[in-house]
Amino acid sequence: MEDKMLDLNKFFVEVHDNSDKHGWWETERSVGEILSLIHSEWSEALEEYRAGRPNVWHKCEAPIEYGSCCENGGGVCGKPVCEYALAKDFRNPKPEGVAVELIDGVIRIFDFIGAIGGQLNEESTIEELLEHMPDDRKAECETPVPVFVCILHFITSEAFKQPDVETTGAVLMTAAAMVMYWVRENGLDPEKLMLEKHEYNKGRPYKHGNKVC
Repeated sequence: MEDKMLDLNKFFVEVHDNSDKHGWWETERSVGEILSLIHSEWSEALEEYRAGRPNVWHKCEAPIEYGSCCENGGGVCGKPVCEYALAKDFRNPKPEGVAVELIDGVIRIFDFIGAIGGQLNEESTIEELLEHMPDDRKAECETPVPVFVCILHFITSEAFKQPDVETTGAVLMTAAAMVMYWVRENGLDPEKLMLEKHEYNKGRPYKHGNKVC
């Protein structure tokens, strides 16, 4: 996929295909269950914020005997990326942080849209989506993180009330676009971050360690 030219319609299919290959869709999933898991990603973003962690960071896996700067070794030192971990190649490949958890919610949304065969008619790139975002939505993206997360929860709950899965997907895309706008406004590249997490997800174990959801 070319940088800055990610076709979201194709990416919906790719995300869903990866989820399917990892066994997540072996069990029939209700809309309520899927939306609950999206809610969980928004809440995890809030927990990262409450813990004072950066928008993106990586765990240091250096054992204590190597002199890791992390408390008790192999923990969280609070730095965006532990310099010791980088120097000694102990950087966990999994991205963590407020922005990453929000992007996880977007990936959940894309998986759902891929599952129902949803498509964007005109605005099929991130840039197009953000360019045409209403001003009131942009203003909501500029609220403090706890308020922003509350707004995402509200939109996700509204998606549950829709009469069909297509409309549910359309409402969820509002939340997805807002997250990507928030990520961009906080100095990160939403496309790059999403692709990084998607690549990590492709290498995760089958059913992510036998998780039910």
